[in-house]
Amino acid sequence: LEYKSSITSCNENRNPKACFFIGHTYFNDGIHKEAETYLMKACYGSHPKGCYFLASIYRRGFGPIDKNSDLAVQYLQKACDLGDKYSCLRAGGIFQSGEEIKQDNLLAFDYYKKACHLNVPLGCYETGRFYEKGIGREKDDNLAKSYYKKTCGFEDKKICKFYLNKLCKLGSSLGCEALEFANKKNNK
Repeated sequence: LEYKSSITSCNENRNPKACFFIGHTYFNDGIHKEAETYLMKACYGSHPKGCYFLASIYRRGFGPIDKNSDLAVQYLQKACDLGDKYSCLRAGGIFQSGEEIKQDNLLAFDYYKKACHLNVPLGCYETGRFYEKGIGREKDDNLAKSYYKKTCGFEDKKICKFYLNKLCKLGSSLGCEALEFANKKNNK
């Protein structure tokens, strides 16, 4: 019943949540082409998870749907613009690596920064690293330190210490300073 009412809600009422439900259901049932159609409707109806899931399909290619890195990135960008924090992080990683599309450190930086502002610790860590190394932006130690500290501004303190400890071991004095700051803050 929910399935049939969702199809109606998607097709007749253009309900993106219903479109996503149908697309996700079709995908799980191995009906990939129909999944693509409904996820597209969800995405263009401003459902960020519809865009993210569509990007995932294009990153890998499933059934009759060919792998298409350009489309994958396009849908990740749209999901990020709609506020999906993990799409921002993933887009940053794709632009940084240059493995799926042409490397673009300016865009990687922008997407990592968006992820940080959406409260993703790894986005803050990467933004700080880009500032420290001068990747995609002019080198700025003060901003690097600020973003490293933001890595620790979230609930999971283990992640914070993991990233900052990693930086410190790699010889980043800024990472060591931020780790020291985090340790003092947590001991209060």
